[in-house]
Amino acid sequence: MFEQLTSLYEAKKYRALKQAINELPVADIADYINDIENERSLVVFRLLDKDVAADVFASLDSETQTFIITAFSDRELKVIIEHLELPETDPMVFRNNHVSNYIRLAATLPRDKEKLLADIDASIRYLKQQKNWDIYNHDWSK
Repeated sequence: MFEQLTSLYEAKKYRALKQAINELPVADIADYINDIENERSLVVFRLLDKDVAADVFASLDSETQTFIITAFSDRELKVIIEHLELPETDPMVFRNNHVSNYIRLAATLPRDKEKLLADIDASIRYLKQQKNWDIYNHDWSK
């Protein structure tokens, strides 16, 4: 099964890959994405239907989650968080606070989901206002 997905990726048959990957169970998709290289995992994750992506994201290992989070735009990240449903009994620590990130976010999901979404919205609004934004001279206290 995974060999077929890899063949489709390597042949750049993304429509067929999208169809094939979205037909698999969430656990199998997560296993596949966890097992492939980071750049490839990002492409495959972006091919997932939105209703599937959040469940797959919750099933990924933390290293893959971190890579995907740091690679997404703020709007893409917001969509993932909006669709992410985690049980209260199985919290997920979410951190997007690496020095290379434009915005710093931190939450424990699902408890802080609404606060996290509000922080993402505020960051999107703030970054839209910046005309000549300079990462080296930015006031990070805001």
